[in-house]
Amino acid sequence: MPSSATYSLLWFFGTGLLLASCQDAPSEAGQIAAPKAPVAPAAVPAPPTTPSAIPKQRAQNRSEPRPTWYRFEDDTLRQTLRVVQVSARTIRFRLVDSLKITGKSRQLEGTATALAGDPEIDEDADGTAYPSVAYNYEGACFLSVRIELNTRQRVQLVSNNCGTAHPDGTFGHGGILYRVLDNKQ
Repeated sequence: MPSSATYSLLWFFGTGLLLASCQDAPSEAGQIAAPKAPVAPAAVPAPPTTPSAIPKQRAQNRSEPRPTWYRFEDDTLRQTLRVVQVSARTIRFRLVDSLKITGKSRQLEGTATALAGDPEIDEDADGTAYPSVAYNYEGACFLSVRIELNTRQRVQLVSNNCGTAHPDGTFGHGGILYRVLDNKQ
């Protein structure tokens, strides 16, 4: 693979030729006159070679994408959802329900996949419709994690057969989960 210095030289050389060919005004009938003298390419500064001259970059762990957090809370229930986008059609999630009345909490986690096709249509509390992508999980129960398509600020959960896995309630009990900056809010 060519180095960045090679690309710089090629760019400057090509720019010099272009400038040289456009230097003189056109002669007769739109023809371009040949340059009178060759134009020297601009000097290219050498890249830094000492460690102190190279800008420091923060190391990033690219193996794990940054999670997105969503939350719903009312007087009886607090739901927290952690989502990691694995690919365009796959997410990893962890959903935690905390029942305030009993003090019990339960957790469901797994990998959910979106089916190909058109987006789903969900409604917010005011009845305004918005498109969403439904990621489906089938494990201890069926859970559809429906994430708002455009801004990814809202999530709705649709569950089926979760009562047998979690007899004190279902994961679909809450309302709309809204995006939060992290799990501490």
